[in-house]
Amino acid sequence: MSRTIEVDFYRKPAEEAKEKPRILIIDDNPDFTYSAKFGLERTGRYSVWEENEPVGAHQTAQRVKPDLIRPHSRKNCPARERVNVMRERR
Repeated sequence: MSRTIEVDFYRKPAEEAKEKPRILIIDDNPDFTYSAKFGLERTGRYSVWEENEPVGAHQTAQRVKPDLIRPHSRKNCPARERVNVMRERR
């Protein structure tokens, strides 16, 4: 007689996100957000989300409720969009 035992060694993303500080990176440069996300997640200490559009950033901030938001900081990004994301986060 043989038995099969199923074991899940991988954590589910939602469980992992609850244990680690959550960071949302907002920037219109996908290369920057990808690199920052990759570097932070590689440490194993953070759960990181990246957004390249203001609307997506707002939705992600509401869903994820990050501990830290790194907003886009270039001069060509309308300040109103940055303020709106931060205001809605409160």
